[in-house]
Amino acid sequence: MVVEDDNACAEALGELLDDAGYPNQHAASPSEAIAMIGRDPRIGVLVLDLHLPEMDGLRLLSELRSAMGQKGASLQVVLCSGAAGLQDMDSAMRLGVAAFLPKPVDRAGLLNAVTDATGRYRELERDRAARSSLTSRFRVLEEGLTTAMHEMAAMAELPPVYSPVATAANRPDPAPSIDHAWQALHCRRLLGDARQLDRLFSSLAIEQVGWRVLLAMFEADLGAGEAPATSIALASGASASAGLRRIAEFEERGLILRREDPADGRRIMLALTEAGRNLCRDAIQTLIAAQAA
Repeated sequence: MVVEDDNACAEALGELLDDAGYPNQHAASPSEAIAMIGRDPRIGVLVLDLHLPEMDGLRLLSELRSAMGQKGASLQVVLCSGAAGLQDMDSAMRLGVAAFLPKPVDRAGLLNAVTDATGRYRELERDRAARSSLTSRFRVLEEGLTTAMHEMAAMAELPPVYSPVATAANRPDPAPSIDHAWQALHCRRLLGDARQLDRLFSSLAIEQVGWRVLLAMFEADLGAGEAPATSIALASGASASAGLRRIAEFEERGLILRREDPADGRRIMLALTEAGRNLCRDAIQTLIAAQAA
């Protein structure tokens, strides 16, 4: 769904999406978008204007996710704006916006963002359906076990065991429930994420302190392009000497370059090489893909 109050812009976006094989609808206002998404459960990706009448696009996103219930967490948004500030972009990231495109929207940028958002939406919906099915099976199993335990207790004239629908009078010994199984699944997922990190760092010959150094370098690369060596060393989260050792190792590997600051001869400035930049970008994409899986 394209949510855009400028009809000419909405028409142009809709034609681009149609030509690329993405069926789409147009909502000219937040209230119309809320009504349309309530009528059509197929909508999973929004191309959303930041500045809209009635409410801004980020508030509308919160309203839509709330209105969609559990499916709202899967909703993907490509946010468009010709005048977005840093606070807007920070809020967009916190809300999990899939991509941000400046206006006028570039065709290739739009189609790449929508393709990625569509894939992410489908993955999240498959995951949600699998979790729902698993939860249902656990509930059926729990109900069957609770019934069997009550029958056995009655046969042996023992006190009844706790069940999710029991009253306060017969809850002396809580039995394992769906909550325990759900917590176990979360533990398994967190362990899987940790192993994924271990495998990634092992393949790159980098440990966590070094990874934080590279992340700080990549952040600087996306901004000013370089940063003082002392700042990067402290960003490692370890001691300054440990951070400086990692910097020296990455210089030897050709991932980081250093130069003296002409404005202050005592200060060393660091920048990523092209190899370092590619390594950081590939590692971040790998981690994002692993979290989405």
